Amino acid sequence: MEAAYKERKGFKVAGLKYVGKNPQPDIANLWDKFVPRMNEPQNRINENESYGVCYDMDAEGNIYYIAGVAVSDFDNLPEGFDIVEIPDNKYAVFTHKGSIANFSQTVAYVYGEWVKNPANKKKFDAPDFEVYDERFKGDADDSECDLYVAVNND
Repeated sequence: MEAAYKERKGFKVAGLKYVGKNPQPDIANLWDKFVPRMNEPQNRINENESYGVCYDMDAEGNIYYIAGVAVSDFDNLPEGFDIVEIPDNKYAVFTHKGSIANFSQTVAYVYGEWVKNPANKKKFDAPDFEVYDERFKGDADDSECDLYVAVNND
């Protein structure tokens, strides 16, 4: 799997948050809760995109993840919504092709192999995120989504 490198301007994401150590089933459940609410933010920017943002990991190994949408600001958000701001950054972009049920294979490659290669300069203090746009079709074989991994700008 090859990475494409892209610069991306910062943006704001609002959605539902997961904190825990067992992301596989729990994040799928989070998306099941979020999808019916994704149009609630009145300040949503792009109605064709949603984001899964992994923005922190604590000392106990818990990951912090938001299933969300881009918003123009954090004012007047629906009850229960959390926020994360994505800074301007350079990213290695990996396109997952096929059913979302197999997305864990893409994640395993990126974080199990690609990140461990010293030639790939992962930026650990910046959020990584998934982009689900018009190409995303859930469990369909022709579905696609992108995983953006923050890299150093040098």
